[in-house]
Amino acid sequence: MNPPDHYIVDTVTIVSAYADIFKNKPKVSKKATHIIIKALYLTPNEIILHIPSVVFIEIGRIWGKNREMAAEIYSRIFSRMKDAENVEIVGIEQEVLECMTEIDDSVERLEIHDKIIVATAMMYQYKIITCDENIIKYAASNSQVPGIIQ
Repeated sequence: MNPPDHYIVDTVTIVSAYADIFKNKPKVSKKATHIIIKALYLTPNEIILHIPSVVFIEIGRIWGKNREMAAEIYSRIFSRMKDAENVEIVGIEQEVLECMTEIDDSVERLEIHDKIIVATAMMYQYKIITCDENIIKYAASNSQVPGIIQ
């Protein structure tokens, strides 16, 4: 049996994967969506998704402003992911903060939550599933980011 593939998942990816809740059009590719579906529903131990906790903080800050939406996010997204065998919600650990100090975003400015996501990918050396243009541009110019799945 092969070891599982590991991916870091960003906010835009979660919002795309649950476009029906957020009333958005999906922005990530079919390949990225397939990876997420496979990890959540189909194949145990083949794909592991690592979701930095800051992703849920950002989702709550932007979309969880009313109780009904916050409850739906919690029940349909957060609860499902925290209970999923192939999903790990990653805290902001000291090593992530140390990796953040290595991020030179003077060319492509990253917001703090994006820096945490990128630093998490750098620390674990896992590809990032994202369609966030700032993260994609940063990753293209930095060899410490192991790769992007759009």
